[in-house]
Amino acid sequence: MMNQHNRIPSLDGLRCIAVSLVLFSHLLGTRGFFSPPKTSFLYAFGNLGVQVFFVISGYLITHLLLSELQRSDKIHLGTFYFRRTLRIFPPCYFMIGGLVLLTAAGWNALTPKDAFHALTYTSNYYPGRSWNIGHTWSLGVEEQFYLLWPAVLVILGRRKGFFAAASVIFICPIIRVLLWHFYRLPDIGHRFETVADAIATGCLLAGTREWLHRQQLYKTILGSKFLFALPIFVLAALILDPHPMTYFAVSPTVMNLSIALFLDFSITYHRGADSAAVQDLQKYSFFGEPHRRTNEIGGTSCRAFQTGGGDVRQYSAPQQLLFNPREVTAGVRPQREELIMDLRIAVYEQC
Repeated sequence: MMNQHNRIPSLDGLRCIAVSLVLFSHLLGTRGFFSPPKTSFLYAFGNLGVQVFFVISGYLITHLLLSELQRSDKIHLGTFYFRRTLRIFPPCYFMIGGLVLLTAAGWNALTPKDAFHALTYTSNYYPGRSWNIGHTWSLGVEEQFYLLWPAVLVILGRRKGFFAAASVIFICPIIRVLLWHFYRLPDIGHRFETVADAIATGCLLAGTREWLHRQQLYKTILGSKFLFALPIFVLAALILDPHPMTYFAVSPTVMNLSIALFLDFSITYHRGADSAAVQDLQKYSFFGEPHRRTNEIGGTSCRAFQTGGGDVRQYSAPQQLLFNPREVTAGVRPQREELIMDLRIAVYEQC
């Protein structure tokens, strides 16, 4: 079980909000719960919750890939795909296997098309999917992201890769509007090309966060109390849900950018980062290469790294990086909060 000190409570809080929004959306219209008209914007809260997950996923996965690129000057696609496979395939296939057995026993109704699309992570392109696998559309989007994004970074490189991610943010609204205007597709917002801008927003935040934090305007916005007015803009975007053309053109972009700002705020101003620094880093001991540390969490060996650069081999304990800045030799740049966040994000994605 993951040690609670190695988690980022603020990210857990965002995930909790996202789950609550999805549950609220699914409860609408059920017996004993509030039943608004089918055209109500309240049903869109579920999609907002999923968008929160997509932005967070884009950020965390990209941070992981960039950290590997910084450590080894390359991204190991085979290793990445293997880890994603071990993490996602077993529980997903276990669920599908259970549904198949229940169908064989006559207790469930899983069609061959349902099984095929769920097994191949393409249910987001199958609007006729049954209720049993209805939730797997978002898993399909995630798997398609895992397949494409690391390869894009490897083929195009970091600079062109993030230019491609920025392009997705601008192109997706156009695709949504065109698909609705000409085809009236029922699965807009589920197909990868109509929702990829949420993930791309998280990717772009991970790739540009260091640069953004050097911009005075962005720092002012991020630290302003008016940031908490963003939910008003999100609510205004949701209210447009009954008007598809306007909604598809504007609302997802407004929500994605708002989520990204809140995500960055949650990481940057993570409560307790300073006070928990020693507890976090005391668990890490030097092992193997001088710039790497390992921590046994739940039987899984997780590697933590310093992204600030510099050589740490002269230190007998990690906490010296925090409390003895005057004794740091030339070239060593201990960056306390950034190091802590990197360690925690590494634990999130590698454990």
